[in-house]
Amino acid sequence: MRNRLLIMTAALVLASASPALAQTQSTPPAPASPLLGSISVGVQGSSVTGDEARFERYRDLRNRQNIQFDFAKETEKYLLDVTATNVGNRNGAYGLEYTNSKVKFEFSFDSLPFNYGYNTLTPWTVSTNGSVATLTLDPATRLAIQNGTIPAGTVGIPITGAQVALPSVWRALATPFGLDSRRDSIHVGLKYAIAKELEAEFALSSRKRQGYMPFGGAFAFNNANEFPLPIDDRTTDFEAGVDWTNEKGMLRVAYERSMFANAYTALVWDNPTRATDYSDNRTTVTGYDPSGYSNGNGPATGRLATAPDNTLNAVTLTGLAKFARRTSFSGNVAIISMTQDDALIPWTTNSVIANPTVYALFPALAQLPRPTAQAEVKALSGSFVFNTRAHQYVNLTARYRYHDHDNRTPAFPLTNTVRFDAVPEPPSGSTEAYTITQNKFDVDASFNVLPYTSFKVGYGLDANKKTYLAYRKLTDNTVRASIDTVGNQYVTFRAIFEHTKRTGSDFHQEAIVDPGGQPNLRLFDDAERTRNRTTLLVTLMPAPVFDITASYGYGKDDYDIGLNPQFGLLNNDNNVVNVGFNVNPTEQVSFGLNVGQEKFASQQKSRNANPAPDSSWTDPTRDWFLDNDETVRNVDLYLDLVKLGGKADVHIAYDLSDSDNAFVHYGPRIDALRALATPQSEPLPNVTNQWRRFTLDLTYFLTARTGVGLGYWYEKFEVSDFATIDLPGQPGDPRVDYLGGITTGYGNRPYTGNTGFIRLLYHF
Repeated sequence: MRNRLLIMTAALVLASASPALAQTQSTPPAPASPLLGSISVGVQGSSVTGDEARFERYRDLRNRQNIQFDFAKETEKYLLDVTATNVGNRNGAYGLEYTNSKVKFEFSFDSLPFNYGYNTLTPWTVSTNGSVATLTLDPATRLAIQNGTIPAGTVGIPITGAQVALPSVWRALATPFGLDSRRDSIHVGLKYAIAKELEAEFALSSRKRQGYMPFGGAFAFNNANEFPLPIDDRTTDFEAGVDWTNEKGMLRVAYERSMFANAYTALVWDNPTRATDYSDNRTTVTGYDPSGYSNGNGPATGRLATAPDNTLNAVTLTGLAKFARRTSFSGNVAIISMTQDDALIPWTTNSVIANPTVYALFPALAQLPRPTAQAEVKALSGSFVFNTRAHQYVNLTARYRYHDHDNRTPAFPLTNTVRFDAVPEPPSGSTEAYTITQNKFDVDASFNVLPYTSFKVGYGLDANKKTYLAYRKLTDNTVRASIDTVGNQYVTFRAIFEHTKRTGSDFHQEAIVDPGGQPNLRLFDDAERTRNRTTLLVTLMPAPVFDITASYGYGKDDYDIGLNPQFGLLNNDNNVVNVGFNVNPTEQVSFGLNVGQEKFASQQKSRNANPAPDSSWTDPTRDWFLDNDETVRNVDLYLDLVKLGGKADVHIAYDLSDSDNAFVHYGPRIDALRALATPQSEPLPNVTNQWRRFTLDLTYFLTARTGVGLGYWYEKFEVSDFATIDLPGQPGDPRVDYLGGITTGYGNRPYTGNTGFIRLLYHF
């Protein structure tokens, strides 16, 4: 547990979670002052038991100050607005806006932390050299594992059930490592009125990320590792445009440029089970192990490319024209160019392969086909909307979107390749510059033939061509209908039904079978599908002080396309139900409750088999199913008391989310494995989590302009996740050496957090 003491006499509740503070800010100050705004100064203190990083996740609740202010001054000539929240904290946000008759200037800066884990561990030492991030392990320990001289009762990496109880030698060498990152964003914008109907606009945004994130790398199927990957990248966006606007329409021409720069574009990490590249000492042929990709007899180090530097340039044209009879036409066209030319990493790190002996057998491995990526994409996008209400009872809207993604990257010949840095392989073709073309058309007609009520029918066509899928062409045809009743004093009602049929053509079976898939395998984004969705919403207002709302949503995706057997995702269902009410008996009192339930269910089918001609490839007794069923229940309750006794505002809220996620495996293959004398399959336990939050915010006004605020947050997160492994008998202490790898110990763990706030308020 870490206790954070309150150290000042005033604290600020974070603006995003303080409705009562927002209410006090909305109270108008004395009208005589041209300076409007408020300032809140204080501190916050927290006490957390359990996973503190998950408690904070995207926020900063350390024991420290919390300051917020908002100043605005408006005159006949200009408007100036300055805002700041969480001043000096890791999740601080600052803004400035200035506007007069000619100029509008805006500036903003904000930070967003991402706290993965404060109790994570790693035996790797992280260093950087130029654009390469390097993770090293103790060389003596690696050599001892390789030579089989580690202490009795320990293992290098546990790879069998019998070894699970044994500690890895890396466990004692793993040291605490805070796994977190922060994104800082800055934005500057300027608009200048050149003439009455002509305006120029400039905008510059930059987002920088620094820190660490969990990342994975494997040498074989029993040596998959997770380590902290250093992050240091920046995305910079620039936009310049000219707008012409009048009562009849508008026209905008703009240029946009986006640049991504990554300080570390390659990663090299040590193999935890080998200190030297594997060699069987056969000097006459090769020296490498043909099974090295699966048994771990491969390299001493691994290498991966990370996100490359890249640039996007776009020229856009946007227009709107208004015509008689409430008719308008608008559109946007963008011409886009994307490039990336980072240096390519070598074929392998393995010196047993990267040598003249192997080059004689696999000559293409002697050098890369080209030194850099030379990646280039040209794209053309357009979207257009036509809307008319030529008749008072009928409204017609038509939309069309076109996108063409033309990948012009030169093919990269795979004359030879190296798998897992362990095994050179013969020719396997070349890369293909995949292209994407989308044509999307929608038309909707609404009919206002009854008071307060609108009937709408529509049709949609979404045709996609993607050269990297098995179905090179997939087309969605959608029909929809809805009814809306809005504006009635006592009832609001909406009902929507939508039916989509996806069909495929230009089918390429080799895209599935060549990588080793069953001929009847279909992927969820590369399959014919039927989708039905229904939404119902009704709000009843029997009295001005009371309303009740109920909603229901249903969706079903069916991938059963007539294949026997069919493998992959077969269907997916979801149901959402919510019921709630709000009561406002007086202007000072309001309270409400919402209760909801969401249910998700999916079914998949697969076959546990060896490739043909092995008889298991066509054996139906090797089939198995997976049902993934989840139920989530939510409760939200609030009470607001405004100007209680003429002096106090009170906000109380309680939120509950309860999830139960089941993974149910069954079928002939599962039954056979569980029937063995020593069962080889056991059911997975449900993944469950429950999150509760209680908030109390009290503001007491000493005068019309000054006040004191108190706040309290309580959060409790309970979770059971079989993927999170702790040391035996030590819940909350991560085990980094479970089956098949060395990890950071990052996972889903429970916490209980209490946070208190005290603040002083002043209104201008």
